[in-house]
Amino acid sequence: MKLLSKCLKVLCDVNRSIVINGDLNLPNIDWFNPNLISNKCRCSVLFALFANELGFEQHVNTITRPSPSANNGIYAGSTIDLVLCNDTHMIHDIEVDFPFSKSDHCSVNFNLSFFTVEM
Repeated sequence: MKLLSKCLKVLCDVNRSIVINGDLNLPNIDWFNPNLISNKCRCSVLFALFANELGFEQHVNTITRPSPSANNGIYAGSTIDLVLCNDTHMIHDIEVDFPFSKSDHCSVNFNLSFFTVEM
């Protein structure tokens, strides 16, 4: 994770809007309360620090990898499929849908809005 964060910092060192998305398998990060990073997972801490330092916001606001709970069939799970962006106006219409085929992850659909600047 240290190498990934270092690489992403180099790639993100531009004056542009950046989107990072995918299955990062970091279930110990509470993206909606970043002060509650679990210290049990060093990878989660390193990635959360990277995202916070570069101003990335997580746009997926629900569970993307459900797991049955022993709590009367109520589903629990993790938000491990991420859509991070450093531009709050770029990501729109996030939708978490049923898993594709036999995947154990929900599909995540979203729209990008971007503008080109002509010089």
